[in-house]
Amino acid sequence: MTAKSDSQQQLIVAFEATVKPEERSKIIQVVGGREVKKIAPNETYLIEIPSSTQTEQAIATLQKQKGVRFAEANAMVKIQPK
Repeated sequence: MTAKSDSQQQLIVAFEATVKPEERSKIIQVVGGREVKKIAPNETYLIEIPSSTQTEQAIATLQKQKGVRFAEANAMVKIQPK
């Protein structure tokens, strides 16, 4: 597991298989992000964006980029027992 710094927040972004590494980098940079690591064999990556960036806005921006399959916050969801 990759530790995130206090000044960063993490997103999970999946790309189409046809997206080249340099294109992927440019897409990530649109939201001021940086690639942390590939987390799944289907072109899914963990990226970090500055904490000053609105998460929802970054996700919406990434989802509009050609070659992005999905983008979502990397967050834990806790389900309370009944």
